[in-house]
Amino acid sequence: MSSRPNHKPYRQRVLLWLTAFFLVSGLEALAALDLRLPADGSKLGNAGLEKTIATRVRSGDIDRLADRIHDKLLDTLQTEDGAPPAVQELLNTPGWRHALILHRFFQIVPLSQIEENLANSETAIHFWVWLLTHPQMPQTFVDQVSEHDDLTRVFSIWETIFSKETAEQRETYRNLALATALVHDRPIHAMNASEEETIDPLARYQLFRSNAERKRLKTRLHDMSVSDLVWVVDVALDDTEIEWALTRVSYNRRKWGKAYSDIDYLMERAVLGEDPYEVYSLSEIERHGGICGDQTYFSKNTAKANGVPATGIIGTGARGAHAWLAYKPDSDEWDTSTGRYEDYSNGSTRHPQTHQPFAEFDLLISSDRKMRPEAIERAEMMIATAQLMEKNNLSTAVRSQLIEQAIATAPLHAPNWLAYITYLESNQEPSTTQAQWQDVVDDIERTFKAHPTMWLTARDITLKHLLKDADKETLEKNHSRFRKELARRFPARTDLIRQVFEEQVKSLPENTSYDDLRKFFRDTLSDFGEDSENFKLISRTYFDKTKKLGNQSKEVVDDIHKSFSRHIDQESSDFFRAGVEIGILRDIASFYGQAGEARMREKLEKEADKREANSSKI
Repeated sequence: MSSRPNHKPYRQRVLLWLTAFFLVSGLEALAALDLRLPADGSKLGNAGLEKTIATRVRSGDIDRLADRIHDKLLDTLQTEDGAPPAVQELLNTPGWRHALILHRFFQIVPLSQIEENLANSETAIHFWVWLLTHPQMPQTFVDQVSEHDDLTRVFSIWETIFSKETAEQRETYRNLALATALVHDRPIHAMNASEEETIDPLARYQLFRSNAERKRLKTRLHDMSVSDLVWVVDVALDDTEIEWALTRVSYNRRKWGKAYSDIDYLMERAVLGEDPYEVYSLSEIERHGGICGDQTYFSKNTAKANGVPATGIIGTGARGAHAWLAYKPDSDEWDTSTGRYEDYSNGSTRHPQTHQPFAEFDLLISSDRKMRPEAIERAEMMIATAQLMEKNNLSTAVRSQLIEQAIATAPLHAPNWLAYITYLESNQEPSTTQAQWQDVVDDIERTFKAHPTMWLTARDITLKHLLKDADKETLEKNHSRFRKELARRFPARTDLIRQVFEEQVKSLPENTSYDDLRKFFRDTLSDFGEDSENFKLISRTYFDKTKKLGNQSKEVVDDIHKSFSRHIDQESSDFFRAGVEIGILRDIASFYGQAGEARMREKLEKEADKREANSSKI
């Protein structure tokens, strides 16, 4: 009986020889690598860098690759002697930009995780070579990744999608693949009749890619950014519901708000809590109608199924809690006006990638023309270069100029300003002067005049650096002026008023007298109590802060009751407005009860019951 020859020792020798070859050639490539060379012989950046990456990935030595890229970046900066024109030239050099992108990437992704992945998966080598030699992908990843992402899961999903695609599909739908991985790193559940099913990330990616290839969508997924696609691929519908949305809901993208308004409002559901649905589904909502939450559910999910970025916004105001639609009618802007009440303050949603609260106005600021992706990308490269120089004690002057140039390039990109503030706070000799800090505050307020969120950062600077030695009276006057300025300039941002109010309350000294507390809260109710959400927060805080003082509690509740009558109470016949007034009335009744005023508590409870009975009549 003949035996087959054993080729295993030969294969092992070949493998050892190839490994040694890659190691030697990789060291030679690293030694000779010049990041300043133009992109000759490379369609992506620098042929020498790409050869180095491929070699080190195949040998599994990512740690060595990261170290050498870092050293080469520093060598280049030192060679150029830190002159600003030279640094700007480097930022225009594809190879140097590619290396800087990888340096940022390796600071976020644990190198041991990459090496472990390479050792455990045959397809991983192809995936990582592709990923690291295509600088736009690690760049996009760095720009989009969050501390809340499960990186192990993200790369597992991304690699799985990669392994199932053709080379053409990988290039065409690379942003769709990354968005799917970032969103589905946590399980997303879809309701299918009475059963809950977990959506498979690969299957969901393939469904969207297939619908895009068949031109069934209202958008071109291959042209969309990852930051937009995450608001599409998070759709929590099963495949059957997505198919229904594709075949039965066909609005023009720019007019998708009709998907909200075309759902009849069902007052019986709002007032009596009726549930008209056999199964909670898109078709049932279309058939029976619904309340604002149902209108939002229908419009946002049918938009997502059709490839349109969308989300539901929740907010509160004079008519209580409310839900409305936010969507992108085109590639450059978010529209949050559909179903929105005009006098409602900043609403919020949950970001599909981080699952953290996300403000409505943060969607809007991303639509500003000054937030162009290419400008933000270049600004972030400047900041990354400045940070690299800082860690290695290179030119302070150049760092400052780079950060200032980043702000000029993308003025509404908040991280640029935060980097500048960090830089100024680190200055020792000479230290940043009060005049310089005042200039920063003025610049922030002027730059963000239409987007006031950064005003709170400017406020922090004021308190920390400009008023750090101010007396109590000066601080109180400054707090009051700032709140009034916010209310005057941004009447829709009552959420910021509440935030500033809460911070001011925390800063009140423990030994603040009753008379001073009473004056502070009465003035605040007078200035900002016309907004129901403001009123509820201020009045509850007023009562909680003073109830320990005993005998004065009734006087405090009387103040709150009078302010309610003056600013809030309309005895409205509107069901939703009446609900807000009744809720506040019951709060005041509770305050009277806690203050030992049983007669007033009972009187207000009866009044609230009467109004509630009247408001429930449709």
